[in-house]
Amino acid sequence: MKPLENPENLNAFQTYRQACTIAAQTSRGSNKDWHRPAHEVDLQWHLRITGSPRVRSAVYSISDEKWTNGPKLNLPNLRSQDAIEAAVNDLLSTHPQAKSLGVILHIADEFATTEIFEDFRDWDALPELNEQLITNPNAVIGEDSAVAEETSWRVVPTPGAITPPICTTVAISHRYAEFLEILRQMGEARNFPILTEGLSAPLAFISVLPAFLDFTTGDSQLVVLHYLKFSALAIFSPTGEMIKLRALPHRGRPHPPNLSDTLATAIAANELVSPRIVLIPMTATEIEPLVTQLQATLDLEEEVMIDIVKPGAEAATHCEDTRPEMLIAQKEYQGVELSNTFRMLGQEGWAMQDFLSQPRSVTNMLPSWNDLKLLHTSKIAKPVLALVAIAVLSFALFRSIGAMSEPSWQHDEKTTASLQAQLVELGRANKTYQHWNNLLSNRSTGWTTMELIAQMFPANSGAVINEVEYTTRVDSSTKSKTSGFAREWEMTGLATEDSLALLQKLNSRSGIQDVFTTIYENTGVNSFDPSPETRQLLVVVERSENTQYDRNAPLAAVPKPENCPYRFTIRVTQQFSEKDPLAITKASQP
Repeated sequence: MKPLENPENLNAFQTYRQACTIAAQTSRGSNKDWHRPAHEVDLQWHLRITGSPRVRSAVYSISDEKWTNGPKLNLPNLRSQDAIEAAVNDLLSTHPQAKSLGVILHIADEFATTEIFEDFRDWDALPELNEQLITNPNAVIGEDSAVAEETSWRVVPTPGAITPPICTTVAISHRYAEFLEILRQMGEARNFPILTEGLSAPLAFISVLPAFLDFTTGDSQLVVLHYLKFSALAIFSPTGEMIKLRALPHRGRPHPPNLSDTLATAIAANELVSPRIVLIPMTATEIEPLVTQLQATLDLEEEVMIDIVKPGAEAATHCEDTRPEMLIAQKEYQGVELSNTFRMLGQEGWAMQDFLSQPRSVTNMLPSWNDLKLLHTSKIAKPVLALVAIAVLSFALFRSIGAMSEPSWQHDEKTTASLQAQLVELGRANKTYQHWNNLLSNRSTGWTTMELIAQMFPANSGAVINEVEYTTRVDSSTKSKTSGFAREWEMTGLATEDSLALLQKLNSRSGIQDVFTTIYENTGVNSFDPSPETRQLLVVVERSENTQYDRNAPLAAVPKPENCPYRFTIRVTQQFSEKDPLAITKASQP
Protein backbone atom coordinates (compact mmCIF):
# COMPACT_ATOMS: atom_id res chain seq x y z
CA MET A 1 0.00 0.00 0.00
CA LYS A 2 1.41 3.41 -0.98
CA PRO A 3 2.21 5.95 1.80
CA LEU A 4 -0.82 7.66 3.31
CA GLU A 5 -1.48 11.38 3.15
CA ASN A 6 -3.17 13.67 5.64
CA PRO A 7 -6.84 14.07 4.63
CA GLU A 8 -6.50 17.82 5.27
CA ASN A 9 -4.28 17.98 2.17
CA LEU A 10 -6.68 15.97 0.00
CA ASN A 11 -9.97 16.77 -1.64
CA ALA A 12 -13.12 14.79 -0.84
CA PHE A 13 -12.66 12.30 -3.67
CA GLN A 14 -8.99 11.64 -2.80
CA THR A 15 -9.90 11.15 0.86
CA TYR A 16 -12.60 8.67 -0.18
CA ARG A 17 -10.17 6.76 -2.43
CA GLN A 18 -7.59 6.57 0.36
CA ALA A 19 -10.19 5.26 2.83
CA CYS A 20 -11.30 2.65 0.27
CA THR A 21 -7.67 1.51 -0.13
CA ILE A 22 -7.24 1.17 3.64
CA ALA A 23 -10.51 -0.78 3.94
CA ALA A 24 -9.58 -3.09 1.05
CA GLN A 25 -5.94 -3.79 1.96
CA THR A 26 -6.13 -3.90 5.78
CA SER A 27 -8.42 -5.36 8.43
CA ARG A 28 -9.17 -1.95 9.96
CA GLY A 29 -12.71 -2.05 8.58
CA SER A 30 -13.47 -5.54 9.93
CA ASN A 31 -11.51 -5.71 13.22
CA LYS A 32 -12.66 -3.07 15.69
CA ASP A 33 -9.64 -3.70 17.94
CA TRP A 34 -7.58 -1.48 15.63
CA HIS A 35 -9.53 1.44 17.06
CA ARG A 36 -9.44 0.51 20.78
CA PRO A 37 -6.93 1.41 23.52
CA ALA A 38 -4.43 -1.30 24.41
CA HIS A 39 -5.93 -1.78 27.89
CA GLU A 40 -9.38 -2.60 26.45
CA VAL A 41 -8.48 -5.47 24.09
CA ASP A 42 -8.80 -9.06 25.28
CA LEU A 43 -5.14 -10.13 25.17
CA GLN A 44 -2.79 -7.80 27.05
CA TRP A 45 0.97 -8.01 27.44
CA HIS A 46 2.16 -6.01 30.45
CA LEU A 47 5.83 -5.06 30.81
CA ARG A 48 7.42 -3.20 33.72
CA ILE A 49 10.72 -1.31 33.60
CA THR A 50 12.40 -0.12 36.82
CA GLY A 51 15.94 0.65 35.63
CA SER A 52 17.35 -2.78 36.44
CA PRO A 53 18.36 -5.03 33.48
CA ARG A 54 15.37 -7.33 34.00
CA VAL A 55 12.03 -6.46 32.46
CA ARG A 56 9.00 -7.91 34.22
CA SER A 57 6.63 -9.51 31.73
CA ALA A 58 3.13 -10.93 32.22
CA VAL A 59 0.14 -11.64 29.98
CA TYR A 60 -3.52 -11.14 30.93
CA SER A 61 -6.56 -12.49 29.08
CA ILE A 62 -9.80 -10.68 29.91
CA SER A 63 -11.99 -13.46 28.53
CA ASP A 64 -10.13 -16.14 30.54
CA GLU A 65 -9.60 -13.85 33.58
CA LYS A 66 -6.15 -15.39 33.82
CA TRP A 67 -2.56 -14.17 34.17
CA THR A 68 0.43 -16.06 32.72
CA ASN A 69 4.15 -15.34 32.55
CA GLY A 70 5.10 -13.37 29.47
CA PRO A 71 8.11 -13.69 27.15
CA LYS A 72 11.45 -13.08 28.88
CA LEU A 73 13.09 -9.77 27.97
CA ASN A 74 15.79 -7.48 29.29
CA LEU A 75 16.52 -3.80 28.63
CA PRO A 76 18.88 -4.36 25.64
CA ASN A 77 16.17 -6.53 24.01
CA LEU A 78 13.89 -3.48 23.81
CA ARG A 79 16.21 -2.02 21.15
CA SER A 80 16.41 -5.22 19.10
CA GLN A 81 13.69 -5.75 16.50
CA ASP A 82 14.62 -9.43 16.21
CA ALA A 83 14.23 -9.98 19.97
CA ILE A 84 10.92 -8.10 20.03
CA GLU A 85 9.55 -10.06 17.05
CA ALA A 86 10.62 -13.36 18.63
CA ALA A 87 8.84 -12.40 21.87
CA VAL A 88 5.62 -11.49 20.01
CA ASN A 89 5.73 -14.74 18.02
CA ASP A 90 6.20 -16.72 21.25
CA LEU A 91 3.28 -14.94 22.91
CA LEU A 92 0.86 -15.29 19.99
CA SER A 93 1.75 -18.96 19.50
CA THR A 94 0.25 -19.65 22.94
CA HIS A 95 -2.88 -17.60 22.09
CA PRO A 96 -3.73 -18.62 18.50
CA GLN A 97 -7.32 -17.33 18.76
CA ALA A 98 -6.29 -13.77 19.64
CA LYS A 99 -7.75 -11.06 17.40
CA SER A 100 -5.32 -8.42 18.65
CA LEU A 101 -2.59 -7.72 21.19
CA GLY A 102 -2.40 -4.80 23.59
CA VAL A 103 1.10 -4.00 24.86
CA ILE A 104 1.12 -1.92 28.07
CA LEU A 105 4.54 -0.64 29.14
CA HIS A 106 4.66 0.35 32.83
CA ILE A 107 7.48 2.91 33.07
CA ALA A 108 8.94 2.79 36.58
CA ASP A 109 12.45 4.14 36.02
CA GLU A 110 11.47 7.82 35.76
CA PHE A 111 8.85 10.11 37.27
CA ALA A 112 8.74 13.90 37.30
CA THR A 113 6.03 16.26 38.51
CA THR A 114 5.52 19.98 37.92
CA GLU A 115 2.93 22.40 39.24
CA ILE A 116 1.04 24.44 36.65
CA PHE A 117 1.64 28.15 37.08
CA GLU A 118 -1.93 29.32 36.79
CA ASP A 119 -4.64 29.41 39.46
CA PHE A 120 -6.58 26.56 37.84
CA ARG A 121 -9.81 25.39 39.49
CA ASP A 122 -12.26 24.46 36.68
CA TRP A 123 -13.00 20.71 36.76
CA ASP A 124 -14.89 20.79 33.46
CA ALA A 125 -11.86 22.29 31.71
CA LEU A 126 -9.43 19.54 32.79
CA PRO A 127 -9.61 17.72 29.40
CA GLU A 128 -9.00 20.98 27.55
CA LEU A 129 -6.05 21.78 29.84
CA ASN A 130 -4.64 18.30 29.23
CA GLU A 131 -4.98 18.80 25.46
CA GLN A 132 -3.15 22.12 25.70
CA LEU A 133 -0.43 20.45 27.80
CA ILE A 134 0.06 17.81 25.10
CA THR A 135 0.32 20.29 22.23
CA ASN A 136 1.93 23.30 23.96
CA PRO A 137 3.31 22.40 27.43
CA ASN A 138 5.19 25.71 27.78
CA ALA A 139 1.89 27.61 27.88
CA VAL A 140 0.71 25.54 30.88
CA ILE A 141 3.79 24.96 33.06
CA GLY A 142 5.89 27.90 31.89
CA GLU A 143 9.12 26.00 31.32
CA ASP A 144 11.24 26.23 28.19
CA SER A 145 12.50 22.71 28.91
CA ALA A 146 9.06 21.24 28.22
CA VAL A 147 9.84 20.15 24.67
CA ALA A 148 6.95 18.06 23.32
CA GLU A 149 9.24 16.17 20.92
CA GLU A 150 11.38 14.83 23.80
CA THR A 151 8.96 14.61 26.73
CA SER A 152 5.26 13.90 27.19
CA TRP A 153 3.32 15.81 29.86
CA ARG A 154 -0.08 14.82 31.20
CA VAL A 155 -2.48 16.29 33.75
CA VAL A 156 -3.26 14.34 36.93
CA PRO A 157 -6.26 15.59 38.98
CA THR A 158 -5.88 16.11 42.74
CA PRO A 159 -9.47 16.40 44.04
CA GLY A 160 -8.30 16.86 47.64
CA ALA A 161 -6.21 19.97 46.93
CA ILE A 162 -6.82 22.60 49.61
CA THR A 163 -6.01 25.52 47.31
CA PRO A 164 -5.80 25.77 43.49
CA PRO A 165 -4.49 24.44 41.24
CA ILE A 166 -6.63 21.31 41.43
CA CYS A 167 -4.18 19.20 39.45
CA THR A 168 -0.50 18.58 38.83
CA THR A 169 1.47 17.41 35.80
CA VAL A 170 3.53 14.27 35.26
CA ALA A 171 6.30 13.96 32.66
CA ILE A 172 7.74 10.88 30.92
CA SER A 173 10.57 11.05 28.37
CA HIS A 174 10.42 9.39 24.94
CA ARG A 175 13.31 6.97 25.53
CA TYR A 176 11.05 3.93 25.03
CA ALA A 177 9.02 5.38 22.14
CA GLU A 178 11.11 3.47 19.59
CA PHE A 179 10.27 0.13 21.26
CA LEU A 180 6.54 0.77 21.01
CA GLU A 181 6.88 2.05 17.43
CA ILE A 182 8.58 -1.24 16.45
CA LEU A 183 5.58 -3.12 17.86
CA ARG A 184 3.07 -0.94 16.00
CA GLN A 185 4.93 -1.32 12.70
CA MET A 186 5.05 -5.07 13.29
CA GLY A 187 1.25 -5.06 13.61
CA GLU A 188 0.89 -3.02 10.40
CA ALA A 189 3.16 -5.46 8.52
CA ARG A 190 1.13 -8.45 9.77
CA ASN A 191 -2.25 -6.73 9.31
CA PHE A 192 -2.84 -7.68 12.95
CA PRO A 193 -3.70 -5.03 15.58
CA ILE A 194 -0.81 -4.51 18.00
CA LEU A 195 -1.86 -1.58 20.19
CA THR A 196 0.58 0.10 22.58
CA GLU A 197 0.47 2.30 25.66
CA GLY A 198 3.25 3.82 27.74
CA LEU A 199 1.89 4.26 31.28
CA SER A 200 3.39 5.91 34.34
CA ALA A 201 3.83 3.03 36.80
CA PRO A 202 3.24 5.17 39.94
CA LEU A 203 -0.05 6.50 38.52
CA ALA A 204 -1.16 2.98 37.62
CA PHE A 205 -0.40 1.70 41.13
CA ILE A 206 -2.08 4.65 42.87
CA SER A 207 -5.31 3.81 41.00
CA VAL A 208 -5.29 0.28 42.55
CA LEU A 209 -3.94 1.44 45.93
CA PRO A 210 -7.26 0.64 47.72
CA ALA A 211 -6.50 -3.05 47.12
CA PHE A 212 -3.51 -2.73 49.49
CA LEU A 213 -4.33 0.20 51.78
CA ASP A 214 -7.40 0.98 53.90
CA PHE A 215 -8.90 4.39 53.07
CA THR A 216 -11.90 4.05 55.38
CA THR A 217 -10.06 4.71 58.69
CA GLY A 218 -10.59 8.49 58.57
CA ASP A 219 -6.83 9.18 58.79
CA SER A 220 -4.74 11.42 56.59
CA GLN A 221 -2.06 9.36 54.85
CA LEU A 222 1.30 10.19 53.28
CA VAL A 223 2.07 7.33 50.91
CA VAL A 224 5.66 6.96 49.69
CA LEU A 225 6.06 4.61 46.70
CA HIS A 226 9.73 3.58 46.79
CA TYR A 227 11.19 2.68 43.37
CA LEU A 228 14.80 2.06 42.36
CA LYS A 229 15.61 5.56 41.04
CA PHE A 230 12.90 7.70 42.61
CA SER A 231 10.06 7.78 45.10
CA ALA A 232 6.57 9.15 44.57
CA LEU A 233 4.82 10.96 47.43
CA ALA A 234 1.01 10.92 47.36
CA ILE A 235 -0.79 12.80 50.15
CA PHE A 236 -4.38 11.73 50.92
CA SER A 237 -7.03 13.48 53.01
CA PRO A 238 -9.08 11.63 55.68
CA THR A 239 -11.77 11.06 53.02
CA GLY A 240 -9.35 9.37 50.61
CA GLU A 241 -8.91 12.32 48.24
CA MET A 242 -5.43 12.94 46.85
CA ILE A 243 -4.21 16.35 47.97
CA LYS A 244 -0.85 16.38 46.23
CA LEU A 245 1.41 14.19 44.11
CA ARG A 246 5.14 14.84 44.07
CA ALA A 247 8.25 13.16 42.63
CA LEU A 248 11.24 12.60 44.97
CA PRO A 249 14.35 11.72 42.92
CA HIS A 250 16.96 9.56 44.69
CA ARG A 251 19.90 11.32 42.98
CA GLY A 252 22.03 8.18 42.93
CA ARG A 253 21.18 7.16 46.52
CA PRO A 254 19.11 4.18 47.66
CA HIS A 255 16.52 6.50 49.24
CA PRO A 256 15.30 10.07 48.59
CA PRO A 257 17.54 12.60 50.40
CA ASN A 258 16.02 14.77 53.15
CA LEU A 259 12.83 12.68 53.21
CA SER A 260 12.21 13.65 56.85
CA ASP A 261 12.20 17.36 56.02
CA THR A 262 9.99 16.75 52.98
CA LEU A 263 7.40 14.85 55.01
CA ALA A 264 7.46 17.37 57.87
CA THR A 265 6.95 20.25 55.43
CA ALA A 266 4.10 18.41 53.68
CA ILE A 267 2.34 17.72 57.00
CA ALA A 268 2.60 21.36 58.07
CA ALA A 269 1.69 22.88 54.66
CA ASN A 270 -1.42 20.72 54.32
CA GLU A 271 -2.44 21.05 58.00
CA LEU A 272 -2.61 17.28 58.52
CA VAL A 273 -3.61 16.10 62.00
CA SER A 274 -2.17 12.78 63.26
CA PRO A 275 -1.28 11.58 59.77
CA ARG A 276 -0.13 8.07 58.95
CA ILE A 277 3.06 7.61 56.92
CA VAL A 278 3.01 4.53 54.70
CA LEU A 279 6.17 3.31 52.97
CA ILE A 280 5.53 0.95 50.05
CA PRO A 281 8.58 -0.77 48.51
CA MET A 282 7.98 -1.21 44.77
CA THR A 283 11.32 -2.99 44.18
CA ALA A 284 13.52 -5.37 46.10
CA THR A 285 15.43 -2.52 47.81
CA GLU A 286 15.46 -2.87 51.61
CA ILE A 287 13.23 -0.18 53.09
CA GLU A 288 13.45 -1.02 56.82
CA PRO A 289 16.53 1.22 57.33
CA LEU A 290 14.50 4.12 55.97
CA VAL A 291 11.91 3.63 58.72
CA THR A 292 14.63 3.75 61.38
CA GLN A 293 16.03 6.90 59.82
CA LEU A 294 12.61 8.59 59.75
CA GLN A 295 11.88 7.70 63.37
CA ALA A 296 15.19 9.29 64.38
CA THR A 297 15.04 12.44 62.23
CA LEU A 298 11.35 13.29 61.73
CA ASP A 299 10.82 16.48 63.74
CA LEU A 300 7.11 16.84 64.55
CA GLU A 301 5.16 18.13 67.52
CA GLU A 302 3.23 14.88 67.79
CA GLU A 303 4.25 11.31 67.12
CA VAL A 304 3.07 9.80 63.85
CA MET A 305 2.56 6.19 62.82
CA ILE A 306 5.00 4.82 60.22
CA ASP A 307 3.98 1.61 58.47
CA ILE A 308 5.44 -0.56 55.74
CA VAL A 309 3.04 -2.16 53.26
CA LYS A 310 4.55 -4.68 50.85
CA PRO A 311 2.17 -5.16 47.91
CA GLY A 312 2.23 -8.56 46.34
CA ALA A 313 0.36 -9.27 43.14
CA GLU A 314 1.39 -12.91 42.89
CA ALA A 315 -1.15 -14.09 45.48
CA ALA A 316 -4.00 -12.54 43.50
CA THR A 317 -2.77 -13.44 40.01
CA HIS A 318 -0.97 -16.77 40.61
CA CYS A 319 1.70 -15.47 38.23
CA GLU A 320 5.23 -14.91 39.51
CA ASP A 321 6.13 -12.13 37.05
CA THR A 322 3.15 -9.85 37.70
CA ARG A 323 3.71 -6.64 39.62
CA PRO A 324 1.14 -4.50 41.49
CA GLU A 325 0.85 -1.85 38.75
CA MET A 326 -0.37 -4.51 36.33
CA LEU A 327 -3.53 -5.04 38.38
CA ILE A 328 -4.89 -1.94 36.66
CA ALA A 329 -6.00 -4.42 33.97
CA GLN A 330 -8.66 -5.72 36.41
CA LYS A 331 -11.32 -3.13 37.22
CA GLU A 332 -12.24 -4.78 40.50
CA TYR A 333 -8.94 -3.56 41.99
CA GLN A 334 -9.50 0.14 41.24
CA GLY A 335 -11.76 1.06 44.19
CA VAL A 336 -13.64 3.71 42.20
CA GLU A 337 -16.43 3.89 44.77
CA LEU A 338 -14.16 5.11 47.60
CA SER A 339 -13.53 8.70 46.50
CA ASN A 340 -13.46 11.10 43.56
CA THR A 341 -9.72 10.47 43.26
CA PHE A 342 -10.03 6.77 42.49
CA ARG A 343 -13.12 7.33 40.32
CA MET A 344 -11.20 9.81 38.17
CA LEU A 345 -8.01 7.73 38.04
CA GLY A 346 -9.78 4.45 37.32
CA GLN A 347 -13.21 4.93 35.80
CA GLU A 348 -12.41 8.15 33.92
CA GLY A 349 -9.01 6.82 32.86
CA TRP A 350 -6.61 9.51 34.12
CA ALA A 351 -4.25 6.79 35.38
CA MET A 352 -4.32 5.08 31.95
CA GLN A 353 -3.02 8.08 29.99
CA ASP A 354 -0.67 7.06 27.20
CA PHE A 355 2.57 9.06 27.51
CA LEU A 356 4.05 7.42 24.39
CA SER A 357 1.09 7.56 22.05
CA GLN A 358 1.37 7.38 18.29
CA PRO A 359 2.02 10.83 16.75
CA ARG A 360 -1.14 12.64 15.70
CA SER A 361 0.36 13.28 12.29
CA VAL A 362 -0.01 9.50 11.78
CA THR A 363 -3.37 8.90 13.48
CA ASN A 364 -4.98 11.80 11.59
CA MET A 365 -4.31 9.97 8.32
CA LEU A 366 -6.26 6.88 9.38
CA PRO A 367 -10.06 6.71 9.11
CA SER A 368 -12.00 5.98 12.29
CA TRP A 369 -14.14 2.90 12.87
CA ASN A 370 -17.30 4.91 12.18
CA ASP A 371 -15.81 6.21 8.92
CA LEU A 372 -15.04 2.67 7.74
CA LYS A 373 -18.49 1.38 8.72
CA LEU A 374 -20.06 4.26 6.79
CA LEU A 375 -17.88 3.36 3.82
CA HIS A 376 -19.06 -0.25 4.02
CA THR A 377 -22.69 0.90 4.18
CA SER A 378 -22.18 3.11 1.12
CA LYS A 379 -20.98 0.10 -0.90
CA ILE A 380 -24.14 -1.80 -0.01
CA ALA A 381 -26.21 1.22 -1.04
CA LYS A 382 -24.66 1.44 -4.53
CA PRO A 383 -27.24 -0.91 -6.21
CA VAL A 384 -30.06 1.08 -4.63
CA LEU A 385 -28.51 4.32 -5.85
CA ALA A 386 -28.20 2.81 -9.36
CA LEU A 387 -31.94 2.11 -9.43
CA VAL A 388 -32.65 5.62 -8.22
CA ALA A 389 -30.39 7.00 -10.97
CA ILE A 390 -32.29 4.99 -13.63
CA ALA A 391 -35.58 6.33 -12.30
CA VAL A 392 -34.26 9.89 -12.37
CA LEU A 393 -33.01 9.49 -15.94
CA SER A 394 -36.36 8.08 -17.02
CA PHE A 395 -38.19 10.99 -15.46
CA ALA A 396 -35.77 13.44 -17.12
CA LEU A 397 -36.40 11.80 -20.52
CA PHE A 398 -40.15 12.10 -20.01
CA ARG A 399 -39.79 15.77 -19.11
CA SER A 400 -37.57 16.34 -22.14
CA ILE A 401 -40.20 14.93 -24.50
CA GLY A 402 -42.76 17.20 -22.89
CA ALA A 403 -40.47 20.21 -23.23
CA MET A 404 -39.95 19.54 -26.92
CA SER A 405 -43.66 20.03 -27.46
CA GLU A 406 -43.57 23.53 -25.95
CA PRO A 407 -43.58 26.64 -28.23
CA SER A 408 -40.22 27.73 -26.87
CA TRP A 409 -38.69 24.66 -28.41
CA GLN A 410 -39.37 26.16 -31.80
CA HIS A 411 -36.94 29.08 -31.36
CA ASP A 412 -34.86 29.68 -34.46
CA GLU A 413 -31.07 29.64 -34.50
CA LYS A 414 -30.72 33.42 -34.36
CA THR A 415 -32.85 33.76 -31.18
CA THR A 416 -31.09 30.83 -29.55
CA ALA A 417 -27.65 32.27 -30.32
CA SER A 418 -28.67 35.62 -28.83
CA LEU A 419 -29.93 34.01 -25.62
CA GLN A 420 -26.78 31.93 -25.32
CA ALA A 421 -24.60 35.03 -25.72
CA GLN A 422 -26.57 36.73 -22.93
CA LEU A 423 -26.14 33.70 -20.67
CA VAL A 424 -22.39 33.63 -21.33
CA GLU A 425 -22.12 37.34 -20.51
CA LEU A 426 -24.16 36.91 -17.32
CA GLY A 427 -21.98 33.96 -16.30
CA ARG A 428 -18.83 36.03 -16.89
CA ALA A 429 -20.24 38.92 -14.86
CA ASN A 430 -21.20 36.59 -12.03
CA LYS A 431 -17.66 35.11 -11.92
CA THR A 432 -16.21 38.62 -11.82
CA TYR A 433 -18.56 39.53 -8.97
CA GLN A 434 -17.66 36.39 -7.02
CA HIS A 435 -13.95 37.10 -7.57
CA TRP A 436 -14.04 40.68 -6.27
CA ASN A 437 -16.60 39.88 -3.57
CA ASN A 438 -14.09 37.38 -2.15
CA LEU A 439 -11.12 39.75 -2.33
CA LEU A 440 -13.07 42.67 -0.82
CA SER A 441 -14.59 40.67 2.04
CA ASN A 442 -14.18 42.33 5.44
CA ARG A 443 -11.26 40.39 6.91
CA SER A 444 -9.20 43.01 8.70
CA THR A 445 -10.01 46.58 9.78
CA GLY A 446 -8.31 48.93 12.23
CA TRP A 447 -11.41 49.73 14.30
CA THR A 448 -11.98 46.04 15.11
CA THR A 449 -8.44 45.86 16.51
CA MET A 450 -9.32 48.72 18.84
CA GLU A 451 -12.50 46.85 19.80
CA LEU A 452 -10.41 43.73 20.53
CA ILE A 453 -8.10 45.66 22.86
CA ALA A 454 -11.09 47.22 24.65
CA GLN A 455 -12.73 43.82 25.16
CA MET A 456 -9.51 42.12 26.36
CA PHE A 457 -8.57 44.93 28.76
CA PRO A 458 -11.68 46.80 29.90
CA ALA A 459 -11.53 50.00 31.96
CA ASN A 460 -10.21 49.62 35.51
CA SER A 461 -8.74 46.20 34.70
CA GLY A 462 -5.39 47.17 36.20
CA ALA A 463 -3.50 46.64 32.95
CA VAL A 464 -1.85 49.35 30.84
CA ILE A 465 -1.23 48.69 27.14
CA ASN A 466 1.90 50.48 25.88
CA GLU A 467 2.28 49.05 22.39
CA VAL A 468 0.15 47.07 19.93
CA GLU A 469 1.51 45.44 16.79
CA TYR A 470 -0.95 43.95 14.31
CA THR A 471 0.25 41.79 11.41
CA THR A 472 -1.35 39.56 8.80
CA ARG A 473 0.13 36.94 6.52
CA VAL A 474 -1.20 34.77 3.71
CA ASP A 475 -0.36 31.09 3.39
CA SER A 476 0.46 30.58 -0.28
CA SER A 477 2.03 27.14 0.13
CA THR A 478 -1.18 25.15 -0.40
CA LYS A 479 -2.08 23.65 -3.77
CA SER A 480 -5.78 24.46 -3.53
CA LYS A 481 -7.51 27.34 -5.35
CA THR A 482 -7.70 29.37 -2.16
CA SER A 483 -5.15 30.44 0.45
CA GLY A 484 -5.59 30.47 4.17
CA PHE A 485 -4.27 33.39 6.16
CA ALA A 486 -3.44 34.35 9.72
CA ARG A 487 -3.54 37.54 11.69
CA GLU A 488 -1.67 38.27 14.91
CA TRP A 489 -2.00 40.88 17.59
CA GLU A 490 1.01 41.42 19.90
CA MET A 491 0.35 43.67 22.88
CA THR A 492 2.90 44.74 25.47
CA GLY A 493 2.12 46.54 28.65
CA LEU A 494 2.23 46.72 32.43
CA ALA A 495 0.14 44.80 34.94
CA THR A 496 -0.84 45.33 38.56
CA GLU A 497 -1.62 42.54 41.00
CA ASP A 498 -5.34 43.07 40.29
CA SER A 499 -4.88 42.28 36.58
CA LEU A 500 -3.14 38.89 37.03
CA ALA A 501 -6.46 37.01 37.11
CA LEU A 502 -7.45 38.67 33.82
CA LEU A 503 -4.11 37.67 32.19
CA GLN A 504 -4.52 34.09 33.40
CA LYS A 505 -8.05 33.95 31.96
CA LEU A 506 -6.86 35.35 28.63
CA ASN A 507 -4.05 32.75 28.53
CA SER A 508 -6.52 29.95 27.80
CA ARG A 509 -8.42 28.86 24.74
CA SER A 510 -11.81 29.33 26.39
CA GLY A 511 -10.91 32.79 27.69
CA ILE A 512 -9.80 34.23 24.35
CA GLN A 513 -12.70 32.51 22.55
CA ASP A 514 -15.14 34.32 24.88
CA VAL A 515 -13.55 37.65 23.89
CA PHE A 516 -13.83 36.91 20.16
CA THR A 517 -17.41 35.68 20.54
CA THR A 518 -18.39 38.91 22.32
CA ILE A 519 -16.85 41.04 19.55
CA TYR A 520 -18.62 38.97 16.89
CA GLU A 521 -21.98 39.30 18.63
CA ASN A 522 -21.57 43.05 19.25
CA THR A 523 -20.16 44.08 15.86
CA GLY A 524 -21.39 41.41 13.45
CA VAL A 525 -17.87 41.17 11.93
CA ASN A 526 -17.74 37.57 10.72
CA SER A 527 -13.94 37.23 10.97
CA PHE A 528 -14.21 37.29 14.78
CA ASP A 529 -16.56 34.28 14.90
CA PRO A 530 -14.40 31.53 16.56
CA SER A 531 -16.91 28.71 16.09
CA PRO A 532 -16.04 27.38 12.57
CA GLU A 533 -13.73 24.36 12.58
CA THR A 534 -11.69 26.04 9.83
CA ARG A 535 -10.45 28.64 12.33
CA GLN A 536 -8.06 28.28 15.23
CA LEU A 537 -7.17 30.66 18.05
CA LEU A 538 -3.79 30.53 19.80
CA VAL A 539 -2.71 32.71 22.71
CA VAL A 540 0.60 33.02 24.55
CA VAL A 541 1.18 35.27 27.58
CA GLU A 542 4.72 36.03 28.75
CA ARG A 543 5.19 37.78 32.08
CA SER A 544 8.27 39.32 33.70
CA GLU A 545 9.14 41.67 36.55
CA ASN A 546 8.93 45.44 36.05
CA THR A 547 12.22 47.02 37.13
CA GLN A 548 10.52 50.42 37.48
CA TYR A 549 8.09 49.13 40.11
CA ASP A 550 8.16 51.03 43.42
CA ARG A 551 6.16 49.45 46.21
CA ASN A 552 5.93 52.81 48.03
CA ALA A 553 4.87 54.91 45.02
CA PRO A 554 1.46 56.60 45.39
CA LEU A 555 -1.34 54.93 43.46
CA ALA A 556 -2.65 56.77 40.41
CA ALA A 557 -6.10 56.57 38.80
CA VAL A 558 -4.41 55.23 35.67
CA PRO A 559 -1.59 52.91 36.81
CA LYS A 560 1.87 54.26 36.15
CA PRO A 561 5.02 52.15 35.60
CA GLU A 562 6.00 52.54 39.26
CA ASN A 563 2.57 51.12 40.31
CA CYS A 564 2.88 47.94 38.22
CA PRO A 565 5.05 45.04 39.45
CA TYR A 566 4.85 43.12 36.15
CA ARG A 567 5.46 43.57 32.46
CA PHE A 568 3.66 41.32 30.02
CA THR A 569 3.46 40.46 26.36
CA ILE A 570 0.38 38.74 24.95
CA ARG A 571 0.30 37.32 21.42
CA VAL A 572 -3.06 36.33 19.94
CA THR A 573 -2.96 34.45 16.64
CA GLN A 574 -6.07 33.64 14.59
CA GLN A 575 -5.57 31.17 11.74
CA PHE A 576 -7.98 30.68 8.81
CA SER A 577 -7.54 27.50 6.72
CA GLU A 578 -7.89 27.41 2.95
CA LYS A 579 -11.36 25.86 3.46
CA ASP A 580 -12.68 28.84 5.43
CA PRO A 581 -15.39 31.00 3.77
CA LEU A 582 -13.03 33.98 4.13
CA ALA A 583 -10.09 32.18 2.47
CA ILE A 584 -8.48 34.29 -0.28
CA THR A 585 -8.93 33.20 -3.88
CA LYS A 586 -5.71 32.73 -5.85
CA ALA A 587 -7.36 32.74 -9.27
CA SER A 588 -6.85 35.66 -11.63
CA GLN A 589 -9.75 37.97 -12.51
CA PRO A 590 -12.13 36.22 -14.96
